[in-house]
Amino acid sequence: LINAEYNDVWKEERRFTLMALRKCGMGSLRMEEKILREIKYMMADIDERINQPIDLLHLLSQTPANVVSTIVFGKRFEHEDPMFLKLLDLQFVFTTKVNRLGASNLFPALRFVPGMKYSNELHSTVDNAAQIFRKYIEDHRKKFDSNSEPQCFIDMAISHIETLGDRTTMTYDSLSYTLWDLFSAGTETISMTLSWAILYMMLNPKIQYKLQAEIDDVVGASRPVSTTDRP
Repeated sequence: LINAEYNDVWKEERRFTLMALRKCGMGSLRMEEKILREIKYMMADIDERINQPIDLLHLLSQTPANVVSTIVFGKRFEHEDPMFLKLLDLQFVFTTKVNRLGASNLFPALRFVPGMKYSNELHSTVDNAAQIFRKYIEDHRKKFDSNSEPQCFIDMAISHIETLGDRTTMTYDSLSYTLWDLFSAGTETISMTLSWAILYMMLNPKIQYKLQAEIDDVVGASRPVSTTDRP
């Protein structure tokens, strides 16, 4: 969806994706429950590493990635799951290359500078990720039951493709790339934002104390923060 050509195929996939995400709980209290559950896992990992070096960026990537995974796959991954770590590694490589490639989009002449040609590597990274998603799509297809309620985004997509048949432009191949868009975009943006916020508070302790004081005053220490706490 992100880099696809704007045509009828793109329009259908975008329309379906928005509909399916809403059904999966995007923007509702159901999504908040998924987020709070993953935060508990993240805090447990942090508690185990008190007084030890910790890579927060890695942990802050795993948490939103698992929120996305519950929507896409209908399940979460253990933080040491090899396939989960592979997807996170591909996402990191993709983000790094996109950032470098972005400069050549603004200044085309940079394409001729040694070390700036990342396009082929970028496509290879996306293809590798799509291959992983194809495996999960195939697993879900084997278990798919048209008489049962879809449990995740992949199930909804399978139902859409199987029900409409030749009347839809969606394919299982295009679905694998859409899943990558959801996984990478949903993981990278949140992890980078949270990493920046944590670094900002580390460099500005007074802001950190002010935020903590507001949380203590409004929420207290007996429960997690909720969207219902907003004024």
